[in-house]
Amino acid sequence: MKIRKQIMKMTKIIYRCFMDKDDNLYNKPLGRIAELKLEKERQDFLKEYIDFIMHSDIVAETTKIYIRSPFDSVASSIVDYNRTLSEGSKEINIKTAESNCNNNTNKLLEYFLDDMLHNVIYSKNCDLDHYNKLLDLAIAKKGKKNKILDNLMLKLPAKVEIQDDLDQDEFSEFIKIVAPYCRQHMKYLEENIPHKAVGYLYYLISARQLEGKHKDRFGYVKKILG
Repeated sequence: MKIRKQIMKMTKIIYRCFMDKDDNLYNKPLGRIAELKLEKERQDFLKEYIDFIMHSDIVAETTKIYIRSPFDSVASSIVDYNRTLSEGSKEINIKTAESNCNNNTNKLLEYFLDDMLHNVIYSKNCDLDHYNKLLDLAIAKKGKKNKILDNLMLKLPAKVEIQDDLDQDEFSEFIKIVAPYCRQHMKYLEENIPHKAVGYLYYLISARQLEGKHKDRFGYVKKILG
């Protein structure tokens, strides 16, 4: 029977094998993953996965403390962490940490399959290409480079498949679609929009009675902006 929500447990294992206590990657894995002598492609995937988890905001800082900890339970991890705090420092609430970890586990399952890490480590045949696409999509949404998307004032579709190529016409058309919704472009428009036209817009939306072309234009404005 498949064990549910094993992804966090496997993430802790990968952390211990690939990272030091300061979240720096080892050149080569340690522990049980080293003993398995995994092929380079699998090792590279696991390194990229744990680097993403620990250097993005996909999980909370309290969850990262749990991932770093040698203890199996969140409660034990937080108790141990609180012992290291200097006098006067605010301790982490155990219940809050447990809630964060549970929520973060569910967050990981929005991006990854629960058995993905287990399959990469232990399965003779796993769909590494598919897992790499899942990781690429997660990095695009939650990684450091996603700050590019923060500048886009347009909600993009959430569930798409990563595409590793796009022909030039499709790319150019896409840029034309999104460019007007970039914050920098919006700022430029705000600073350079024709004041006379804005004044006319205010007239259209404030006049108590419109006739002819003004009435037609107000109908068009209402359709576009209303």
